[in-house]
Amino acid sequence: MHVGDLLANLLQQMGVDTVFGVPGAQTLPFYDGIDNSQGKIKHITLRAERSAAYAAVAYARVMNKVGVCDATVGPGAAEFTSGLGEAFNSSTPIFALFSDLPLGWEHLRDHGNASQGLYQLDMVKPFTKWTGSVTTKKALPDMIRNAFVKAVSGRPGPTALSIPEDVFLEEWAGEVPEMPVDLSKFPRYRTVASREQIEKAVTLLAEAKRPVLVVGGGAMLSQAEAEVTALAEHLTMPVLQTFTGRGVIPDEHPLGIGMMGGLGTLSAKKLVEEADVIFFAGFKSSQNSTFNWKLPYAGQHVIHLDIDEAEIGRAFNADVGLVGDVKSTLAELLRLAREKFERPKSQEREHWIQNAKREWVSFIQAELAEKKAELKPQQVIEVLNQASSQEDILVCDASFSSGWGAVYYNLKSSGRRILAPRGLAGLGFGLPAAIGAAAAAKNGQVYLLAGDGGFGYSLGELATLKQYGLKVIMFVLDNRSWGWIEWLNKLNYQKEYFGLPAIEFAKIAEGFGLKGYHVRNKAELTDALANANKDDESSIIHVDIALWETPVLSFREAANPDPSRSYKYL
Repeated sequence: MHVGDLLANLLQQMGVDTVFGVPGAQTLPFYDGIDNSQGKIKHITLRAERSAAYAAVAYARVMNKVGVCDATVGPGAAEFTSGLGEAFNSSTPIFALFSDLPLGWEHLRDHGNASQGLYQLDMVKPFTKWTGSVTTKKALPDMIRNAFVKAVSGRPGPTALSIPEDVFLEEWAGEVPEMPVDLSKFPRYRTVASREQIEKAVTLLAEAKRPVLVVGGGAMLSQAEAEVTALAEHLTMPVLQTFTGRGVIPDEHPLGIGMMGGLGTLSAKKLVEEADVIFFAGFKSSQNSTFNWKLPYAGQHVIHLDIDEAEIGRAFNADVGLVGDVKSTLAELLRLAREKFERPKSQEREHWIQNAKREWVSFIQAELAEKKAELKPQQVIEVLNQASSQEDILVCDASFSSGWGAVYYNLKSSGRRILAPRGLAGLGFGLPAAIGAAAAAKNGQVYLLAGDGGFGYSLGELATLKQYGLKVIMFVLDNRSWGWIEWLNKLNYQKEYFGLPAIEFAKIAEGFGLKGYHVRNKAELTDALANANKDDESSIIHVDIALWETPVLSFREAANPDPSRSYKYL
Protein backbone atom coordinates (compact mmCIF):
# COMPACT_ATOMS: atom_id res chain seq x y z
CA MET A 1 0.00 0.00 0.00
CA HIS A 2 1.34 3.45 -0.90
CA VAL A 3 0.38 6.87 0.46
CA GLY A 4 -2.14 7.33 -2.34
CA ASP A 5 -3.98 4.22 -1.11
CA LEU A 6 -3.83 5.53 2.44
CA LEU A 7 -5.26 8.89 1.37
CA ALA A 8 -8.14 7.31 -0.53
CA ASN A 9 -8.94 5.08 2.45
CA LEU A 10 -8.90 8.03 4.88
CA LEU A 11 -11.18 10.10 2.67
CA GLN A 12 -13.57 7.18 2.32
CA GLN A 13 -13.80 6.95 6.12
CA MET A 14 -14.57 10.68 6.21
CA GLY A 15 -17.64 10.08 4.08
CA VAL A 16 -16.15 11.17 0.75
CA ASP A 17 -17.60 9.35 -2.25
CA THR A 18 -16.89 11.80 -5.10
CA VAL A 19 -13.78 13.80 -6.01
CA PHE A 20 -13.46 16.39 -8.78
CA GLY A 21 -10.05 17.12 -10.26
CA VAL A 22 -7.46 17.19 -13.02
CA PRO A 23 -4.57 14.68 -12.86
CA GLY A 24 -0.90 15.50 -12.75
CA ALA A 25 2.21 13.35 -12.61
CA GLN A 26 2.72 14.07 -8.91
CA THR A 27 -0.87 13.14 -7.95
CA LEU A 28 -0.93 9.78 -9.74
CA PRO A 29 -0.62 7.81 -6.45
CA PHE A 30 -3.92 9.35 -5.36
CA TYR A 31 -5.60 8.33 -8.60
CA ASP A 32 -4.22 4.82 -8.19
CA GLY A 33 -5.62 4.76 -4.65
CA ILE A 34 -9.05 5.82 -5.93
CA ASP A 35 -8.93 3.11 -8.57
CA ASN A 36 -7.99 0.57 -5.91
CA SER A 37 -11.02 1.60 -3.80
CA GLN A 38 -13.15 -0.51 -6.16
CA GLY A 39 -15.76 2.16 -6.78
CA LYS A 40 -16.17 3.37 -3.21
CA ILE A 41 -14.82 6.73 -4.36
CA LYS A 42 -15.73 8.08 -7.78
CA HIS A 43 -13.40 10.51 -9.51
CA ILE A 44 -14.77 12.98 -12.06
CA THR A 45 -12.00 14.37 -14.22
CA LEU A 46 -12.71 17.86 -15.54
CA ARG A 47 -10.96 19.92 -18.20
CA ALA A 48 -9.67 22.66 -15.87
CA GLU A 49 -8.80 22.84 -12.18
CA ARG A 50 -10.97 25.95 -11.75
CA SER A 51 -13.89 23.85 -12.98
CA ALA A 52 -13.07 21.12 -10.46
CA ALA A 53 -13.20 23.60 -7.60
CA TYR A 54 -16.52 25.05 -8.80
CA ALA A 55 -17.95 21.54 -9.14
CA ALA A 56 -16.87 20.74 -5.57
CA VAL A 57 -18.60 23.93 -4.35
CA ALA A 58 -21.88 22.96 -6.00
CA TYR A 59 -21.61 19.37 -4.77
CA ALA A 60 -21.10 20.60 -1.20
CA ARG A 61 -24.13 22.89 -1.35
CA VAL A 62 -26.45 20.21 -2.72
CA MET A 63 -25.21 17.37 -0.50
CA ASN A 64 -24.61 19.36 2.70
CA LYS A 65 -21.19 17.74 3.02
CA VAL A 66 -17.63 18.70 2.19
CA GLY A 67 -16.86 18.88 -1.52
CA VAL A 68 -13.44 17.52 -2.51
CA CYS A 69 -11.23 18.58 -5.42
CA ASP A 70 -7.65 17.82 -6.45
CA ALA A 71 -5.00 19.41 -8.62
CA THR A 72 -1.35 19.06 -9.40
CA VAL A 73 1.52 21.28 -8.26
CA GLY A 74 1.97 24.84 -9.57
CA PRO A 75 -0.43 25.79 -12.36
CA GLY A 76 -3.03 23.33 -11.09
CA ALA A 77 -2.99 24.83 -7.61
CA ALA A 78 -3.06 28.36 -9.07
CA GLU A 79 -6.22 27.52 -11.02
CA PHE A 80 -7.96 26.64 -7.75
CA THR A 81 -8.00 30.23 -6.51
CA SER A 82 -11.30 31.23 -8.19
CA GLY A 83 -13.14 28.26 -6.72
CA LEU A 84 -11.57 28.68 -3.29
CA GLY A 85 -12.51 32.36 -3.29
CA GLU A 86 -16.10 31.44 -4.17
CA ALA A 87 -16.18 28.86 -1.37
CA PHE A 88 -14.56 31.15 1.21
CA ASN A 89 -16.86 34.11 0.60
CA SER A 90 -19.98 31.92 0.48
CA SER A 91 -19.00 29.84 3.56
CA THR A 92 -19.04 26.61 1.56
CA PRO A 93 -16.92 23.76 2.98
CA ILE A 94 -14.62 22.20 0.39
CA PHE A 95 -11.33 20.34 0.76
CA ALA A 96 -8.71 21.17 -1.88
CA LEU A 97 -5.89 18.70 -2.29
CA PHE A 98 -2.83 19.36 -4.42
CA SER A 99 0.61 17.91 -4.87
CA ASP A 100 3.85 19.80 -4.30
CA LEU A 101 7.55 19.70 -5.07
CA PRO A 102 9.65 17.07 -3.29
CA LEU A 103 10.67 18.09 0.22
CA GLY A 104 14.33 18.46 -0.69
CA TRP A 105 13.59 20.96 -3.47
CA GLU A 106 12.37 23.80 -1.30
CA HIS A 107 15.35 26.02 -2.15
CA LEU A 108 14.54 25.58 -5.86
CA ARG A 109 10.97 26.92 -5.63
CA ASP A 110 11.89 30.55 -6.49
CA HIS A 111 11.02 31.62 -10.03
CA GLY A 112 10.22 28.05 -11.00
CA ASN A 113 13.81 26.78 -10.94
CA ALA A 114 12.15 23.49 -10.17
CA SER A 115 9.54 23.02 -12.86
CA GLN A 116 6.14 24.39 -11.82
CA GLY A 117 7.53 25.62 -8.52
CA LEU A 118 5.26 28.15 -6.82
CA TYR A 119 4.55 29.32 -3.28
CA GLN A 120 1.16 27.72 -3.61
CA LEU A 121 0.16 27.49 0.04
CA ASP A 122 0.89 31.19 0.52
CA MET A 123 -1.17 31.88 -2.58
CA VAL A 124 -4.32 30.10 -1.33
CA LYS A 125 -4.16 31.17 2.34
CA PRO A 126 -6.32 34.29 1.81
CA PHE A 127 -9.09 32.06 0.42
CA THR A 128 -9.04 29.29 3.02
CA LYS A 129 -9.80 28.66 6.69
CA TRP A 130 -6.72 26.46 7.03
CA THR A 131 -3.81 25.22 4.94
CA GLY A 132 -1.23 22.54 5.64
CA SER A 133 1.66 20.65 4.10
CA VAL A 134 2.29 16.96 4.78
CA THR A 135 5.98 16.65 5.57
CA THR A 136 5.79 13.03 6.73
CA LYS A 137 3.39 10.22 5.85
CA LYS A 138 2.70 9.59 9.54
CA ALA A 139 1.13 13.05 9.81
CA LEU A 140 -1.33 12.46 6.97
CA PRO A 141 -4.25 10.97 8.99
CA ASP A 142 -4.18 13.78 11.57
CA MET A 143 -3.90 16.45 8.89
CA ILE A 144 -6.83 15.03 6.91
CA ARG A 145 -8.94 14.95 10.04
CA ASN A 146 -7.93 18.51 10.93
CA ALA A 147 -8.72 19.78 7.42
CA PHE A 148 -12.26 18.39 7.60
CA VAL A 149 -12.86 19.56 11.17
CA LYS A 150 -11.81 23.09 10.19
CA ALA A 151 -13.97 23.03 7.05
CA VAL A 152 -17.23 22.15 8.82
CA SER A 153 -16.76 23.89 12.19
CA GLY A 154 -18.40 27.21 13.04
CA ARG A 155 -18.68 29.23 9.87
CA PRO A 156 -17.93 26.62 7.17
CA GLY A 157 -15.32 27.20 4.50
CA PRO A 158 -12.55 25.73 2.36
CA THR A 159 -9.34 24.10 3.55
CA ALA A 160 -6.31 23.06 1.50
CA LEU A 161 -3.65 20.40 1.93
CA SER A 162 -0.43 20.04 -0.01
CA ILE A 163 1.36 16.67 -0.34
CA PRO A 164 4.96 16.67 -1.66
CA GLU A 165 5.70 14.27 -4.49
CA ASP A 166 8.18 12.17 -2.55
CA VAL A 167 5.72 11.74 0.36
CA PHE A 168 3.04 10.65 -2.12
CA LEU A 169 5.36 7.98 -3.50
CA GLU A 170 6.23 6.40 -0.12
CA GLU A 171 4.95 3.01 0.96
CA TRP A 172 2.60 2.60 3.94
CA ALA A 173 3.26 -0.60 5.85
CA GLY A 174 1.12 -0.15 8.97
CA GLU A 175 -2.59 -0.41 9.68
CA VAL A 176 -4.84 2.30 8.33
CA PRO A 177 -5.90 4.49 11.28
CA GLU A 178 -9.61 4.64 12.08
CA MET A 179 -11.10 8.06 11.40
CA PRO A 180 -14.25 9.74 12.80
CA VAL A 181 -17.38 8.49 11.06
CA ASP A 182 -18.55 10.76 8.26
CA LEU A 183 -16.93 13.98 9.45
CA SER A 184 -17.70 15.62 6.12
CA LYS A 185 -21.26 16.66 7.02
CA PHE A 186 -22.19 20.04 8.45
CA PRO A 187 -23.14 21.75 10.69
CA ARG A 188 -20.89 19.80 13.03
CA TYR A 189 -22.28 21.13 16.31
CA ARG A 190 -25.30 23.38 16.82
CA THR A 191 -24.80 26.25 19.24
CA VAL A 192 -27.72 28.26 20.61
CA ALA A 193 -27.70 32.00 21.29
CA SER A 194 -27.98 33.13 24.91
CA ARG A 195 -31.38 32.98 26.62
CA GLU A 196 -31.14 36.67 27.52
CA GLN A 197 -30.71 37.77 23.91
CA ILE A 198 -33.39 35.40 22.65
CA GLU A 199 -35.87 36.87 25.14
CA LYS A 200 -35.02 40.38 23.91
CA ALA A 201 -35.63 39.27 20.34
CA VAL A 202 -38.99 37.71 21.27
CA THR A 203 -40.09 40.91 23.02
CA LEU A 204 -39.13 43.03 20.01
CA LEU A 205 -40.98 40.72 17.61
CA ALA A 206 -44.06 40.62 19.85
CA GLU A 207 -44.28 44.42 19.82
CA ALA A 208 -43.60 44.81 16.10
CA LYS A 209 -46.33 46.03 13.78
CA ARG A 210 -44.65 45.03 10.52
CA PRO A 211 -41.71 42.66 11.09
CA VAL A 212 -39.86 40.98 8.24
CA LEU A 213 -37.49 38.01 8.33
CA VAL A 214 -34.50 38.18 5.98
CA VAL A 215 -32.75 34.82 5.60
CA GLY A 216 -29.27 34.47 4.12
CA GLY A 217 -26.92 31.68 3.22
CA GLY A 218 -26.36 30.81 6.88
CA ALA A 219 -29.99 29.72 7.19
CA MET A 220 -29.57 27.40 4.22
CA LEU A 221 -26.25 26.02 5.49
CA SER A 222 -27.96 25.35 8.82
CA GLN A 223 -30.87 23.59 7.04
CA ALA A 224 -33.32 25.78 8.95
CA GLU A 225 -36.19 25.55 6.47
CA ALA A 226 -38.72 24.12 8.93
CA GLU A 227 -37.83 26.54 11.72
CA VAL A 228 -37.96 29.58 9.43
CA THR A 229 -41.38 28.58 8.12
CA ALA A 230 -42.79 27.83 11.58
CA LEU A 231 -41.59 31.15 13.04
CA ALA A 232 -42.90 33.11 10.06
CA GLU A 233 -46.30 31.44 10.36
CA HIS A 234 -46.48 32.06 14.12
CA LEU A 235 -45.78 35.78 13.63
CA THR A 236 -47.44 36.26 10.21
CA MET A 237 -44.05 37.55 9.10
CA PRO A 238 -42.89 37.67 5.44
CA VAL A 239 -39.70 35.80 4.58
CA LEU A 240 -37.30 37.63 2.27
CA GLN A 241 -34.24 35.79 0.96
CA THR A 242 -30.74 36.60 -0.24
CA PHE A 243 -29.11 34.85 -3.21
CA THR A 244 -27.74 32.06 -1.04
CA GLY A 245 -30.86 32.00 1.15
CA ARG A 246 -33.16 31.21 -1.78
CA GLY A 247 -34.98 27.99 -1.04
CA VAL A 248 -35.46 28.34 2.70
CA ILE A 249 -39.18 28.75 1.99
CA PRO A 250 -41.09 27.94 -1.22
CA ASP A 251 -42.23 30.87 -3.35
CA GLU A 252 -45.78 29.51 -3.35
CA HIS A 253 -46.00 29.82 0.44
CA PRO A 254 -48.10 32.90 1.35
CA LEU A 255 -45.19 34.26 3.39
CA GLY A 256 -42.46 33.45 0.82
CA ILE A 257 -41.55 36.72 -0.88
CA GLY A 258 -38.54 35.81 -2.99
CA MET A 259 -35.21 37.60 -3.24
CA MET A 260 -34.35 40.91 -1.64
CA GLY A 261 -31.76 43.40 -2.84
CA GLY A 262 -30.61 45.43 -5.79
CA LEU A 263 -31.08 42.20 -7.73
CA GLY A 264 -34.41 41.28 -6.22
CA THR A 265 -38.18 41.48 -6.32
CA LEU A 266 -40.11 44.73 -6.00
CA SER A 267 -42.32 43.04 -3.40
CA ALA A 268 -39.31 42.32 -1.17
CA LYS A 269 -38.08 45.90 -1.57
CA LYS A 270 -41.51 47.28 -0.63
CA LEU A 271 -41.88 45.11 2.47
CA VAL A 272 -38.41 45.73 3.86
CA GLU A 273 -38.72 49.46 3.32
CA GLU A 274 -42.02 49.54 5.26
CA ALA A 275 -40.94 47.21 8.08
CA ASP A 276 -40.47 48.43 11.64
CA VAL A 277 -38.42 45.36 12.73
CA ILE A 278 -35.99 43.48 10.49
CA PHE A 279 -34.80 40.07 11.65
CA PHE A 280 -31.65 39.04 9.76
CA ALA A 281 -30.86 35.32 10.07
CA GLY A 282 -27.65 33.81 8.67
CA PHE A 283 -26.97 37.13 6.97
CA LYS A 284 -23.55 38.60 6.18
CA SER A 285 -24.61 42.19 5.39
CA SER A 286 -23.59 41.93 1.76
CA GLN A 287 -23.76 44.68 -0.83
CA ASN A 288 -26.67 43.42 -2.94
CA SER A 289 -28.93 42.43 -0.05
CA THR A 290 -28.56 45.78 1.72
CA PHE A 291 -28.98 47.95 -1.40
CA ASN A 292 -25.33 49.03 -1.21
CA TRP A 293 -25.47 49.12 2.62
CA LYS A 294 -28.40 51.54 2.80
CA LEU A 295 -30.44 48.95 4.70
CA PRO A 296 -31.50 48.98 7.53
CA TYR A 297 -33.12 52.39 7.29
CA ALA A 298 -33.39 55.01 10.02
CA GLY A 299 -35.97 54.12 12.63
CA GLN A 300 -35.98 50.38 11.93
CA HIS A 301 -35.17 47.99 14.76
CA VAL A 302 -32.75 45.15 13.96
CA ILE A 303 -32.31 41.60 15.23
CA HIS A 304 -29.25 39.85 13.78
CA LEU A 305 -28.60 36.11 14.12
CA ASP A 306 -25.42 34.52 12.79
CA ILE A 307 -22.99 31.72 13.64
CA ASP A 308 -20.12 34.20 13.22
CA GLU A 309 -20.22 36.87 15.92
CA ALA A 310 -17.99 39.12 13.79
CA GLU A 311 -20.92 39.64 11.40
CA ILE A 312 -23.07 41.24 14.10
CA GLY A 313 -22.35 44.96 14.15
CA ARG A 314 -19.92 44.79 11.24
CA ALA A 315 -21.97 46.84 8.76
CA PHE A 316 -24.86 48.16 10.88
CA ASN A 317 -25.96 48.31 14.51
CA ALA A 318 -28.25 45.63 15.90
CA ASP A 319 -30.72 46.12 18.74
CA VAL A 320 -30.38 42.41 19.49
CA GLY A 321 -27.42 40.22 18.54
CA LEU A 322 -27.87 36.45 18.50
CA VAL A 323 -24.72 34.37 18.11
CA GLY A 324 -25.52 30.78 17.24
CA ASP A 325 -26.62 28.21 14.72
CA VAL A 326 -29.70 29.44 12.81
CA LYS A 327 -31.73 26.24 13.05
CA SER A 328 -31.22 25.59 16.77
CA THR A 329 -31.53 29.27 17.77
CA LEU A 330 -34.75 29.79 15.79
CA ALA A 331 -36.18 26.63 17.35
CA GLU A 332 -35.53 28.01 20.84
CA LEU A 333 -36.80 31.46 19.89
CA LEU A 334 -40.01 29.95 18.51
CA ARG A 335 -40.51 27.90 21.67
CA LEU A 336 -40.25 31.01 23.84
CA ALA A 337 -42.45 33.01 21.48
CA ARG A 338 -45.19 30.40 21.75
CA GLU A 339 -44.89 30.48 25.54
CA LYS A 340 -45.08 34.25 25.73
CA PHE A 341 -47.83 34.99 23.23
CA GLU A 342 -50.08 33.47 20.63
CA ARG A 343 -50.46 36.17 18.04
CA PRO A 344 -53.95 36.28 16.55
CA LYS A 345 -54.10 36.41 12.78
CA SER A 346 -53.62 40.02 11.74
CA GLN A 347 -55.80 40.89 8.77
CA GLU A 348 -53.93 44.14 8.26
CA ARG A 349 -50.56 42.38 8.21
CA GLU A 350 -51.81 39.65 5.89
CA HIS A 351 -53.16 42.28 3.47
CA TRP A 352 -49.84 44.13 3.63
CA ILE A 353 -47.95 40.99 2.62
CA GLN A 354 -50.38 39.73 0.01
CA ASN A 355 -50.73 43.14 -1.64
CA ALA A 356 -46.96 43.26 -2.10
CA LYS A 357 -46.99 39.78 -3.63
CA ARG A 358 -49.87 40.66 -5.96
CA GLU A 359 -48.15 43.84 -7.14
CA TRP A 360 -45.05 41.82 -8.06
CA VAL A 361 -47.10 39.22 -9.91
CA SER A 362 -48.80 42.02 -11.87
CA PHE A 363 -45.42 43.51 -12.69
CA ILE A 364 -44.15 40.15 -13.99
CA GLN A 365 -47.28 39.57 -16.05
CA ALA A 366 -46.87 42.97 -17.69
CA GLU A 367 -43.25 42.13 -18.53
CA LEU A 368 -44.23 38.79 -20.02
CA ALA A 369 -47.00 40.32 -22.11
CA GLU A 370 -44.71 42.87 -23.75
CA LYS A 371 -43.86 41.88 -27.31
CA LYS A 372 -40.32 42.19 -28.65
CA ALA A 373 -38.56 40.88 -31.72
CA GLU A 374 -36.50 38.56 -29.53
CA LEU A 375 -37.45 36.59 -26.44
CA LYS A 376 -37.05 38.27 -23.08
CA PRO A 377 -35.14 36.38 -20.36
CA GLN A 378 -38.26 36.60 -18.20
CA GLN A 379 -40.14 34.65 -20.86
CA VAL A 380 -37.44 31.97 -20.89
CA ILE A 381 -37.81 31.53 -17.12
CA GLU A 382 -41.59 31.42 -17.49
CA VAL A 383 -41.29 28.43 -19.85
CA LEU A 384 -38.87 26.76 -17.43
CA ASN A 385 -41.23 27.39 -14.50
CA GLN A 386 -44.02 25.61 -16.35
CA ALA A 387 -41.85 22.58 -17.11
CA SER A 388 -39.80 22.15 -13.92
CA SER A 389 -40.68 20.07 -10.86
CA GLN A 390 -40.13 20.67 -7.16
CA GLU A 391 -37.07 18.39 -7.14
CA ASP A 392 -35.24 20.15 -9.98
CA ILE A 393 -32.15 22.31 -9.46
CA LEU A 394 -31.34 25.52 -11.33
CA VAL A 395 -27.67 26.49 -11.57
CA CYS A 396 -26.95 30.07 -12.63
CA ASP A 397 -23.79 31.55 -14.03
CA ALA A 398 -22.69 34.98 -12.81
CA SER A 399 -23.96 38.40 -13.90
CA PHE A 400 -27.51 38.81 -15.23
CA SER A 401 -28.04 35.04 -15.34
CA SER A 402 -27.88 34.92 -11.55
CA GLY A 403 -30.45 37.68 -11.35
CA TRP A 404 -32.86 36.17 -13.86
CA GLY A 405 -32.70 32.79 -12.13
CA ALA A 406 -32.78 33.88 -8.50
CA VAL A 407 -35.52 36.48 -9.01
CA TYR A 408 -37.83 34.86 -11.57
CA TYR A 409 -37.43 31.10 -11.06
CA ASN A 410 -40.34 29.71 -9.04
CA LEU A 411 -39.21 27.54 -6.15
CA LYS A 412 -41.88 24.90 -5.69
CA SER A 413 -40.34 23.36 -2.56
CA SER A 414 -37.89 24.28 0.16
CA GLY A 415 -34.26 23.24 -0.03
CA ARG A 416 -31.19 24.04 -2.10
CA ARG A 417 -32.82 24.40 -5.52
CA ILE A 418 -30.92 27.41 -6.85
CA LEU A 419 -27.12 27.66 -7.04
CA ALA A 420 -25.43 30.92 -7.97
CA PRO A 421 -21.85 32.19 -7.59
CA ARG A 422 -22.34 34.76 -4.87
CA GLY A 423 -18.96 34.32 -3.19
CA LEU A 424 -16.98 35.98 -5.97
CA ALA A 425 -19.72 36.28 -8.62
CA GLY A 426 -17.27 35.05 -11.23
CA LEU A 427 -18.23 34.20 -14.79
CA GLY A 428 -17.64 30.58 -15.80
CA PHE A 429 -19.11 29.13 -12.59
CA GLY A 430 -22.25 27.81 -14.28
CA LEU A 431 -21.29 24.73 -16.30
CA PRO A 432 -18.76 23.28 -13.80
CA ALA A 433 -21.21 23.89 -10.95
CA ALA A 434 -23.96 22.16 -12.94
CA ILE A 435 -21.63 19.15 -13.24
CA GLY A 436 -21.17 19.13 -9.47
CA ALA A 437 -24.90 19.47 -8.91
CA ALA A 438 -25.68 16.68 -11.39
CA ALA A 439 -23.18 14.40 -9.64
CA ALA A 440 -24.89 15.12 -6.31
CA ALA A 441 -28.57 15.18 -7.29
CA LYS A 442 -30.44 11.99 -6.47
CA ASN A 443 -33.69 13.07 -8.10
CA GLY A 444 -34.86 15.79 -10.43
CA GLN A 445 -33.30 17.52 -13.40
CA VAL A 446 -30.39 19.97 -13.29
CA TYR A 447 -30.85 23.08 -15.42
CA LEU A 448 -28.21 25.66 -16.22
CA LEU A 449 -28.82 29.32 -17.02
CA ALA A 450 -25.87 31.16 -18.56
CA GLY A 451 -25.15 34.08 -20.84
CA ASP A 452 -23.24 33.67 -24.07
CA GLY A 453 -20.19 35.43 -22.60
CA GLY A 454 -19.99 33.43 -19.36
CA PHE A 455 -20.77 30.11 -21.04
CA GLY A 456 -17.68 30.51 -23.20
CA TYR A 457 -15.44 30.28 -20.13
CA SER A 458 -16.04 26.55 -19.66
CA LEU A 459 -17.05 25.10 -23.03
CA GLY A 460 -14.56 22.25 -22.65
CA GLU A 461 -16.62 20.83 -19.79
CA LEU A 462 -19.24 19.71 -22.30
CA ALA A 463 -16.87 16.80 -22.82
CA THR A 464 -17.12 16.03 -19.10
CA LEU A 465 -20.91 15.79 -19.33
CA LYS A 466 -20.56 13.37 -22.23
CA GLN A 467 -17.81 11.29 -20.65
CA TYR A 468 -19.66 10.67 -17.37
CA GLY A 469 -23.20 10.51 -18.74
CA LEU A 470 -24.36 13.43 -16.62
CA LYS A 471 -27.49 15.15 -17.84
CA VAL A 472 -27.77 18.93 -17.67
CA ILE A 473 -30.15 21.04 -19.74
CA MET A 474 -28.31 24.26 -20.55
CA PHE A 475 -30.04 27.51 -21.50
CA VAL A 476 -27.59 29.86 -23.20
CA LEU A 477 -29.14 33.34 -23.18
CA ASP A 478 -27.51 34.93 -26.19
CA ASN A 479 -27.66 38.70 -26.49
CA ARG A 480 -24.28 38.79 -28.25
CA SER A 481 -22.93 41.09 -25.57
CA TRP A 482 -21.29 41.32 -22.16
CA GLY A 483 -24.73 42.29 -20.87
CA TRP A 484 -24.05 43.84 -17.47
CA ILE A 485 -21.04 45.77 -18.73
CA GLU A 486 -22.90 47.00 -21.81
CA TRP A 487 -25.67 48.31 -19.58
CA LEU A 488 -23.20 50.12 -17.32
CA ASN A 489 -21.41 51.58 -20.30
CA LYS A 490 -24.61 52.91 -21.81
CA LEU A 491 -25.97 54.29 -18.53
CA ASN A 492 -22.76 55.99 -17.47
CA TYR A 493 -21.05 56.90 -20.75
CA GLN A 494 -23.83 56.65 -23.35
CA LYS A 495 -21.73 54.23 -25.39
CA GLU A 496 -22.08 50.66 -26.65
CA TYR A 497 -18.99 48.71 -27.63
CA PHE A 498 -18.97 45.39 -25.75
CA GLY A 499 -20.61 43.26 -28.40
CA LEU A 500 -19.66 39.60 -28.89
CA PRO A 501 -19.58 37.58 -32.11
CA ALA A 502 -22.44 35.25 -32.95
CA ILE A 503 -21.70 31.64 -31.98
CA GLU A 504 -23.76 28.59 -32.87
CA PHE A 505 -23.91 26.96 -29.45
CA ALA A 506 -26.34 24.29 -30.63
CA LYS A 507 -23.83 23.10 -33.22
CA ILE A 508 -21.09 23.13 -30.59
CA ALA A 509 -23.24 20.81 -28.46
CA GLU A 510 -23.58 18.41 -31.37
CA GLY A 511 -19.82 18.46 -31.85
CA PHE A 512 -19.46 17.11 -28.31
CA GLY A 513 -22.03 14.39 -28.96
CA LEU A 514 -24.79 16.22 -27.08
CA LYS A 515 -28.15 17.60 -28.21
CA GLY A 516 -28.44 21.13 -29.54
CA TYR A 517 -31.43 23.41 -30.16
CA HIS A 518 -31.44 27.01 -31.43
CA VAL A 519 -34.72 28.78 -30.64
CA ARG A 520 -36.03 32.24 -31.45
CA ASN A 521 -39.58 32.29 -30.10
CA LYS A 522 -41.67 30.87 -27.26
CA ALA A 523 -43.17 28.02 -29.26
CA GLU A 524 -39.74 26.79 -30.37
CA LEU A 525 -38.44 27.15 -26.82
CA THR A 526 -41.32 25.13 -25.35
CA ASP A 527 -40.81 22.33 -27.89
CA ALA A 528 -37.02 22.31 -27.40
CA LEU A 529 -37.36 22.05 -23.61
CA ALA A 530 -39.90 19.21 -23.92
CA ASN A 531 -37.52 17.31 -26.20
CA ALA A 532 -34.52 18.05 -23.96
CA ASN A 533 -36.35 16.62 -20.96
CA LYS A 534 -37.04 13.43 -22.92
CA ASP A 535 -33.45 13.09 -24.18
CA ASP A 536 -30.96 10.92 -22.35
CA GLU A 537 -28.09 13.24 -23.26
CA SER A 538 -27.34 16.74 -22.02
CA SER A 539 -28.70 19.50 -24.22
CA ILE A 540 -27.92 23.11 -25.07
CA ILE A 541 -30.93 25.30 -25.77
CA HIS A 542 -29.49 28.36 -27.50
CA VAL A 543 -31.96 31.24 -27.03
CA ASP A 544 -31.72 34.54 -28.88
CA ILE A 545 -32.73 37.14 -26.29
CA ALA A 546 -33.21 40.90 -26.16
CA LEU A 547 -30.23 42.88 -24.88
CA TRP A 548 -31.99 45.74 -23.11
CA GLU A 549 -33.61 43.72 -20.35
CA THR A 550 -32.24 43.66 -16.81
CA PRO A 551 -33.06 42.15 -13.39
CA VAL A 552 -31.20 45.00 -11.64
CA LEU A 553 -33.65 47.36 -9.93
CA SER A 554 -31.45 50.45 -10.20
CA PHE A 555 -30.92 49.84 -13.92
CA ARG A 556 -34.67 49.81 -14.44
CA GLU A 557 -34.87 53.35 -13.15
CA ALA A 558 -33.09 54.40 -16.31
CA ALA A 559 -36.25 53.71 -18.31
CA ASN A 560 -37.98 56.65 -16.58
CA PRO A 561 -35.22 58.69 -14.94
CA ASP A 562 -35.96 61.55 -12.58
CA PRO A 563 -34.43 64.66 -14.23
CA SER A 564 -33.67 66.14 -10.81
CA ARG A 565 -31.33 63.26 -9.94
CA SER A 566 -27.77 62.61 -11.00
CA TYR A 567 -27.40 58.89 -11.77
CA LYS A 568 -24.30 56.79 -11.40
CA TYR A 569 -24.84 53.04 -11.72
CA LEU A 570 -22.53 50.42 -10.26
